[in-house]
Amino acid sequence: MTPGEGVDKAQQKVAAQAAAADLRRIASEGRAIAIEIDGAGSVRNRVLEAVNVRTAKGVFHRYQKEAIRLSHIHELLVIEKGRRTGLTWAFAGDDAVTAATKRGEGGSDVFYIGPSFDMAREYIDACAGFARAFMGIDAQVGEFMFSDEDPNEPGHSRQIKAYRIDFASGYSIQALTSAPRSLRGRQGLVRIDEGAFVDNLAELLKAALALVMLGARVVVISTHNGVDNAFNKLIQEIRSGERDGHVMTITFADALDDGLYERIATIRDLELTEEAKTKWVAKIRKLYGAAAAEELDAVPSRSTGSWLSYDLVERAEDPDVPVLRLSFDNAFAFKPDHIRQAEVADWCREHLAPLLEKLDGSSVGVGGDFARFSDLSVIWVLQELKDRSWRTPFVVEMRNVPYREQEYVWIFILQRIRRWKAKVDAHGNGSYLAERLMQTFGKVRVEGVKALKDWWRDQGAPLLSRFQDERIRIVRDRDIATDLRMVKVVEGAPAIPAQRTTEKDADGVKETGKRHGDAAVALFHASAALREGADVEVGGETAENTGAPVGYLGEEAAAPYQPLNLTGF
Repeated sequence: MTPGEGVDKAQQKVAAQAAAADLRRIASEGRAIAIEIDGAGSVRNRVLEAVNVRTAKGVFHRYQKEAIRLSHIHELLVIEKGRRTGLTWAFAGDDAVTAATKRGEGGSDVFYIGPSFDMAREYIDACAGFARAFMGIDAQVGEFMFSDEDPNEPGHSRQIKAYRIDFASGYSIQALTSAPRSLRGRQGLVRIDEGAFVDNLAELLKAALALVMLGARVVVISTHNGVDNAFNKLIQEIRSGERDGHVMTITFADALDDGLYERIATIRDLELTEEAKTKWVAKIRKLYGAAAAEELDAVPSRSTGSWLSYDLVERAEDPDVPVLRLSFDNAFAFKPDHIRQAEVADWCREHLAPLLEKLDGSSVGVGGDFARFSDLSVIWVLQELKDRSWRTPFVVEMRNVPYREQEYVWIFILQRIRRWKAKVDAHGNGSYLAERLMQTFGKVRVEGVKALKDWWRDQGAPLLSRFQDERIRIVRDRDIATDLRMVKVVEGAPAIPAQRTTEKDADGVKETGKRHGDAAVALFHASAALREGADVEVGGETAENTGAPVGYLGEEAAAPYQPLNLTGF
C-alpha cells in the first residue's frame, strides 16, 4: 500500500463514519416520534423509523422493488428466498398503498396467508405502519373470524381467526392466521407467505388461482423446506413449462450486494467497514450451520425425511426403459385354465421375449414384490454393465393377475436369463411364490425375503449410493417415481409408511388402483440380488440357461402348467 492509498482509505473511513452518525441521528429522531405514537419496539415503529431514515422513496432495496414490480405483471409470481431478505416487509408497504387506493385507480382487496398467528400479526402491523408513514392514515387493526370450508367435514364451515384493516377506499387488507381451503366469493390480491410451510400448499394455491380469472394476482414467497416439498415442486413445474408463472430468486448474498448489511449496521450501530461486514456475514452463516444453503442461499435440501429425493430419482430416469403392465378384470381368474394360460403366454411372447433376447451374458438381479388383490406385483430386472454401472432393461407390473399366471411370468423371465439371482418378498401370500420359484430353480438362485429393519438399512445404503453417484438407470414413470419417493427414513433405516397412494391412467384422470411402494420394494430386492451373487457358480451347472442343478429341472420340465420333475431333488 502506498502512502497515498493509505490516506485515501482513512478519509473514506472517516466519511463513512460521519454518514453513519448522521443516519443514526435521523433514525433516533424518527424513533422518538414513533415511540410517542405507539410505544417502543412495535412493528409500526420500525416502519416509521425506516421511512424517516431512508425516505419513502429509498426505504426498499432494489431487489424488493423488483419483486413488487414483478407482482404487478405476473398472475402467479413465486419467490424462492433466503432469510433476512425482508420480502414480507416490502409487500406490506405495497399492499397498504394498493388497499388505500380508490376503486378504478388500481385499488384492490389484499389477502395475506401465512403458516402462523405471529406472522399474520406482524404483517398486518407492518401494513398499518406503512399506511401511516406513506399516506398519514391512522390505520386501525381489527380482529374478525374468517369463514372457511372445513376440510374434515365437507359442506360445513369453520372459523379462522384473522386481522383486518379497512380503508376509506372501500378496500381492506385481511391477514389470516392459517391457510383456508376456499376463497369463494372473494376477489383481490393473494400473498402466500412461507408457502413451503403452510398446510397443503397445492389445495391453497388451487383456491387462490381461482381468483385470477377475475383479474387477481397471486404471490407465493418462501424459503425452501426440502427438495420434495410442494413449494419446490411448484417452482420446478413453472421452470419446466408445465405451469404458467414466473420464478424469482433472492438469496442472502443478493441482499448483501444490495446494501443489507449497511442498512442493518446503520440501525444497530455496527461498524461500517468491510472487515466488520465479513465477520457479521460469517457469524450469520455459522448460526445456520449445515442448513445455510437452504436457509440463506435458496437451495432446497436433498431430503425432508424421504430416503430418495426428487432430484436423485429424476437424474436416474431413462425415458427409453419400458414398463410392461399386465392387468385383468375379476372374471379372468375363473376362465378355463387353457384360456388363461394362452392369454398370458401370448402376452409374454409379445412383450417380454424381445426384451429378454437383448440381454447379453452380464450379471442380472431380479427383484419382486407380490400382491394379488389390493396392490401391485412388480418384477424389477437390474443388469450390471461392463463399467459396473447398473441399468434397468424393463419393469413388469401386474394388477389382479391370478397366482398361477404370476408364477408363469416369473418363470418365463428367469428361464431366458443366463446369469442371475432373484429375491422375492416372502411376506404374506408372497411366501407361496417364493417357495414355488425356489422349488423350480433352487435355493441358491432364488431367495424368499422377509425384510426387517436391519435388512432395509443394510441394503438401502449401497443402493442410495448408486443414485447419488449416478451409477444406476431406472424407468421414467410417474407412478414408479411416486413409489420410490414414498420410502422414508425411519429411525435411520428406509421404510414404507402404512398409507397407500392412488394410481391413475395415462391422462392422470381415472383412478386405476392403489399402490404401496411396490416398485420400490422390487428395486431393493433386485439390488440385493445383484450385489449378493448373480455370478454364483452352481455346482454341476446344466447346459440350459436356468443354472439349476444337474438332473433337477431343465427348461422343458420347468415350463409352467407341466408336472414338476423332482428327479435329483
